[in-house]
Amino acid sequence: MRFLASGVLVAVGMYIRLQIMESPSFTGIKESNSEAREPFAELLRTQPKEAFLSLGSRLAEGVSFNVYGALSDRVGRRPVFAVGAVLFGLFAIPSFLLFNPRETVWIVLALVLAFGIIHPAMEGVLSSFWSELFDTRVRYTGVSFAYQFSGIFASGLTPLVATWLLAAGGGRPWFLGAYMMGAALVTVISVFALPETYQKDIDPVMAPDPEPEPAVKS
Repeated sequence: MRFLASGVLVAVGMYIRLQIMESPSFTGIKESNSEAREPFAELLRTQPKEAFLSLGSRLAEGVSFNVYGALSDRVGRRPVFAVGAVLFGLFAIPSFLLFNPRETVWIVLALVLAFGIIHPAMEGVLSSFWSELFDTRVRYTGVSFAYQFSGIFASGLTPLVATWLLAAGGGRPWFLGAYMMGAALVTVISVFALPETYQKDIDPVMAPDPEPEPAVKS
């Protein structure tokens, strides 16, 4: 029954997606029938530099995920996660100040620090931390609940809040930076209110099979 009910969500998602307007530039391409017939081949032919360098732009992030994950296996999930949250809060306002359109190098630096160094400290530990928090009988439900509902209240509402705060601040990042620092503080408090899990045995304790009773001779 649950899987049948999820079909309603699929239908709603499809309806919302079909109602979203494409960008004017893509609409113009579509109306003029000038869409790429083989997009990947055209990409490699016309923009190979951008295609392959975009892969390299995520190298630091990919490496950092594994480094922070291995580090959390040695010192614990909470310290690594909390350090990432603290750095996120401290870098909130400086990241906006680095976005100077006249100096591309500062923009790149801001993005590398944010997504290649700071963000992986939290994201690289998250899956292990949450999986170890919940007992086996409710692990999938617990992780799903935490992931989905935190996405609603954090990722879902943040664009609206950020737009309002930027407008309230006259386009300056001070209010938005304060909001980000507040979010970091809530994260740190929540992380340290949870138990440490990196040495937790998540395998369920299985009761030994009862020994068969000896046969009674008649």
